[in-house]
Amino acid sequence: MNYGIIKQCRKGQGGQVLAFALILMIIVIVAAFILFDTQTVIRGKVKGQNAVDSAALTGATWQQHSLNLIGELNLVKASTVLLSDSLFGITEQDGQIYWATHVLDEDGYRVVAMNKDGSVMRDEDGEIVMAIDLAHIDADLRRVIREKAKLKVAVGLLSQMQTRISFVLPLIGYGAAQQAAKNNGVTYNADANETLKDLRDDVLDGEFYGDPDVAPQIINNYSWRIPYANMLDAILRTGNQSSGGNQRGVAVFSKVNWLGAPILRADDPNALTHYIGQKWFYEAILSNSWCELKDILLGDYDFNGAWWGNFDCDYTDTFLEESEILPLHIDFFTGAAPYHNANLEQVFPNRYKDKNAFAGDTALLGPYYDTYDPYKYTILDDGRIQIQIAPFLNLNDTDLNYNILPEFTWCVYDSSWTRYNEEMKNYWKIYLRDDFREGYDYYSGALAWFGMEQPTKTITGNMLNEKGGGDLGKPFKGMEAADDISAAQNNLKQGVHDIEADALAKPLGRIKTEDSGYKPPFAAGNLVLPVFTEVALIPVSLEPVSGFEQNDKGWIIFLTKYVPLLGDSSTLDEAWQKMMKEHPDDAHYCTRYHKALEKISDPLWREQGKNWLEKPVSFDKEGNATSFNKDHCNDWPGGGSGHRKGPGNLH
Repeated sequence: MNYGIIKQCRKGQGGQVLAFALILMIIVIVAAFILFDTQTVIRGKVKGQNAVDSAALTGATWQQHSLNLIGELNLVKASTVLLSDSLFGITEQDGQIYWATHVLDEDGYRVVAMNKDGSVMRDEDGEIVMAIDLAHIDADLRRVIREKAKLKVAVGLLSQMQTRISFVLPLIGYGAAQQAAKNNGVTYNADANETLKDLRDDVLDGEFYGDPDVAPQIINNYSWRIPYANMLDAILRTGNQSSGGNQRGVAVFSKVNWLGAPILRADDPNALTHYIGQKWFYEAILSNSWCELKDILLGDYDFNGAWWGNFDCDYTDTFLEESEILPLHIDFFTGAAPYHNANLEQVFPNRYKDKNAFAGDTALLGPYYDTYDPYKYTILDDGRIQIQIAPFLNLNDTDLNYNILPEFTWCVYDSSWTRYNEEMKNYWKIYLRDDFREGYDYYSGALAWFGMEQPTKTITGNMLNEKGGGDLGKPFKGMEAADDISAAQNNLKQGVHDIEADALAKPLGRIKTEDSGYKPPFAAGNLVLPVFTEVALIPVSLEPVSGFEQNDKGWIIFLTKYVPLLGDSSTLDEAWQKMMKEHPDDAHYCTRYHKALEKISDPLWREQGKNWLEKPVSFDKEGNATSFNKDHCNDWPGGGSGHRKGPGNLH
């Protein structure tokens, strides 16, 4: 036997087992790292979701306290008036509250007319002439005027207190939400913190917040601007410094109804213009979300040339006149609207009482408690009271009291508080476990939305990044496995993303009616009342939350700096070159949005999406297509077989 030949063959095969073992070892190690990192990411996602859940519930709880306290002050206003005997004359006897008059009826102010000589004045028929006792009614009216002045001062202080609450308590809730999130392990968010600093600086600046033509500097006798800025500054400085990192400032972000925030306006809009200012449009393009872009991809749109039209960037000039973070969406109204708009006969039929009730009966809310004044008068410049003589008594008046309620300022809900329509309720019933509870089926102006974004710290992320291990396939160059290892490494790089989570909560309240039913909190003439009893997490897609996300500095820069340049450009490349030249330090914020515009401008990419949407997915027995992908864009997988419709983001 030729041992030399055998030895030569074995010598040529040397090291193959070692190479295979090394590859296998790398695979096992990477698999172990991936398993560990998967657990780390899942744990981080759960921790992040717990953080935003607790933040949203904390914020909503403070909104609940704010609304209830403001509602209590509304009741104090009403009580201040109604319990003023010299004005309204509401009295209580034997446990019953009775209506009583403050002024006399027309006959009560008539006296026998006297001649200058002291004799009784008679008409041509010899009947005694009755005259109006102006001195008597003048004294009563002066008492009314004095009482109104005192009550207006008292109620004005209550309105100022309501205004202070609308600024202070939501911001306390925002600060408490930060601490709740930090207690769940979420740490400092640099972008959100910078945005809050920008808001504080804007409040102190005179361009928008300091301009009395844009924002009133005094609201209900409250100079809000400096205290508002100081509260924002306190939130930025609040927190515990720990060895684990910077714990001060903002950890979870909310939305800001920012005065001076950018608004995209088009001088010459076209069919695609309004998409340029909507963030979802870019996110859908970057994620190849064909369903979200269905109307665009299947529509007859022209993407040739400068398809985006001409743009200008304007700014929000509507100030909420309350905290712009976790706002309550309240307003202050002077007038009779809260009384007139409340359908008290439906809500409190027994207390409204019989329309045929007489004076002295317990008819508090019925026709003997109206909004009309009995005698019209004018206060002259010299202080004298001029009384309207003909007609002397207002025929619409039924209670003989001067109604001061419309002269006061009341805190009411703004237009964002409204009931769900039936279409909306039916849409959500498809997948919610139960129907909306009675009285809770309404859009709430007070919403507490919070989001978080934290970097994913993984072993594979550190090991496979460009500064770390480099190309792991390089040592195996020349072997078949080398390319596979490099491709797997690249996939792992692309798969490492930040952990994101968001949650939405709101305070819940309703008014109990006398028939044991319930109505929304604004059923009592839109007047804010202390009826909020609980807070709850709700699906994020259920109610839209207005404002800009705090951590979205890039989007704000894109709207304010890139988009105006785009409107003056004939090509995307021209717009990008202008951006690099005029705003080089901010260009990186706009890169992803610019790439999205390049992507949708590509006809091959649009054709890819169109083909997917029009791809058949179900067929009849003859093989004919019965539905296409585009028909299932709103499907949401449910338990069991089949699909059911629903939104994409529940929690």
